[in-house]
Amino acid sequence: LLGLAIETALIGGLVIVAQFAVVVLLTRRVGRRIEAIADGARRFSAGDLRHRIPTPRTRELRALSEALNDMAAQLSAQITKLRTQQNEVEAILRSMEGGLIAIRAEQHILRINRVARKMFHVTDEAVRGKRLGDVVADTALRRFAADAISDPSRRSDEFEIGADPRYAVRATSGALLDAEDEPIGAIILLT
Repeated sequence: LLGLAIETALIGGLVIVAQFAVVVLLTRRVGRRIEAIADGARRFSAGDLRHRIPTPRTRELRALSEALNDMAAQLSAQITKLRTQQNEVEAILRSMEGGLIAIRAEQHILRINRVARKMFHVTDEAVRGKRLGDVVADTALRRFAADAISDPSRRSDEFEIGADPRYAVRATSGALLDAEDEPIGAIILLT
């Protein structure tokens, strides 16, 4: 009877050790897969949207990998689309014959095209983010900009700007809208 108890205890112990070994192996295997998914997510967040996470066999981890890969592909497509649109806007701004200034409601300059930079003898880097009044000394233009922001309806006026040389300009303004079509500033065209 004692021998049977010892034999049963040994077999039970071996079964427990075997089960423990199987659990450890499975945990390591799943852990490696989860780490590969986490590594892929880190690569996506660092901007490597071409990377693809290997899809494991387990249903839950496969679904997660596929969802992350799909997200990366969609983000990549959206970034490509935005870059294309930005290049188109840049081309339009470069080809304009009039000066263009885009300002926020607090009159900080968002964009200024080549013609407007030439009119005011400034560089894009020197004026972007600065208040219009800090860049442009012309009272008529500053007043026009303030009026354009306070009343976003389309308006136009004629006045002179610049110091050397002076330019007689026709200024036209329109509302600068956000993604929900709410006014957030003004666009001023100087011809």
